[in-house]
Amino acid sequence: MKRGYTLRKINWVIPGGRSKRMFLMLGCVSWILMLLCSCGRNLPDSEQVIKRYLKEKYNQEFQIVHTERKNIGQNFGEFINTGEAVSLNESDDAFSFTIYEDGRITDNYPKVILGNQIKQDIYSILDHGKLEYTNVDIRFIESDQEYVTFEDYKSNHNVLIFSDLKGLETNVDKNIENAYDLLCALRDQGYYFCLTIDIDKASKTIIYDQDNEMISKDSFIQKFS
Repeated sequence: MKRGYTLRKINWVIPGGRSKRMFLMLGCVSWILMLLCSCGRNLPDSEQVIKRYLKEKYNQEFQIVHTERKNIGQNFGEFINTGEAVSLNESDDAFSFTIYEDGRITDNYPKVILGNQIKQDIYSILDHGKLEYTNVDIRFIESDQEYVTFEDYKSNHNVLIFSDLKGLETNVDKNIENAYDLLCALRDQGYYFCLTIDIDKASKTIIYDQDNEMISKDSFIQKFS
């Protein structure tokens, strides 16, 4: 009796264990297949959506260069469509756009029509900043707002500047003052920036963007003291 009971117990445990393992394996495979299908599928009619959006926003015709679906959420929960387009009326320079699952659309087309003017303005500020500058990288932030004028676009912080700055004189206090004046000039013109500043062997990175407030003059001086 004891031996028969043991055999029956073993026969019950083994099939049950296999069933549970099989169930888990099938569940994992199904989840992976759903994920792969989701990653490979664009948002419905994304190309037509962005064409219609850009035409209504800028009253021009555009050609979509490419689109790509990306995961931006944790646990593969949120996807966006990104891509590039070119205007059929203006310059053939490409600009980027993003379509979010909630229907919001952003683009940085103003960089095509205002980019040269923006760059000239930035370099003019840097030239008058009394500091040596290198590695200038100007990035145009996407927005869902309609900016058609130079002043509107830059004053709403749609441009981010990266650069390395270095004092030109041996007077440390003067270099610090010049550096802070340059930061204020960029801020007052509506620009965000991430600047690495070298003064008297001290190197500091100053960031001013949507997540950082402009540093006060006293705090700035203390960084180099």
